[in-house]
Amino acid sequence: MIGALCEKLGGDADTGIMPEVLTHFERIVGVLPKVVVYDRGGDGPTNHRALEEKKIRNAIFRKGQEALPGLGRNTVFTARRERALSEAAIATIKHSRYGFNRPRARSSEGCILKGHVAILGANVARLARDWRVAAAGVT
Repeated sequence: MIGALCEKLGGDADTGIMPEVLTHFERIVGVLPKVVVYDRGGDGPTNHRALEEKKIRNAIFRKGQEALPGLGRNTVFTARRERALSEAAIATIKHSRYGFNRPRARSSEGCILKGHVAILGANVARLARDWRVAAAGVT
């Protein structure tokens, strides 16, 4: 799990956050993606325009059979698997164990701090679990 500071926060953030996400992605990874897959919450003109300007293929999860139109079977399978993993990671950091709960974060700074602490806590817990499993296998 990685986290990056987002300037746009709030209920409507997903519909216009793509320019910021692409900037962070390029800074962290070094290149822009060829395809961006996102859910219906991000379906907005700002996001569509940002993807079009950078010539990135725009794929969106929609309801029904044509959830990801125009993508191959393996790409759809990978996108669904990655989305499930992302949703699980988000659910993990929102758990009360890690203290990241939006209503309790009263400011942008509080939200950012709680988010980073939650990501750190989830990663440390995962590392400890994997370490424990590995140690149990070595006798």
